[in-house]
Amino acid sequence: MEKSSYTIRIEFDEAVSQANNLEKIAKDLNKAANLVLENALSGIKSSWNSDSSFEYLKKGRKVQEELRERAKDLTKIASDVRTVARNTYDAEKRAAQIAMTRNN
Repeated sequence: MEKSSYTIRIEFDEAVSQANNLEKIAKDLNKAANLVLENALSGIKSSWNSDSSFEYLKKGRKVQEELRERAKDLTKIASDVRTVARNTYDAEKRAAQIAMTRNN
């Protein structure tokens, strides 16, 4: 059964909306890594001076970098979702037009 133009558009809009949600999560994750975690690590660095503080900060920087990488991953996934959604939308619209032409 062929999809209506309305259904095709709704599904496209939903996919784009989900991509936007992923992008927002990525931005929030980046913000957490760049602001919140950075402030926490800076506070630790200024108030805790010992051999173990160096190791703790090193691990904190590793977590910070992993958060940044996951944010990049989510941004890439959002872009991929948009690309697939656009390609699917275009293909389904073409298929609907072909079906309409055949039925006439």
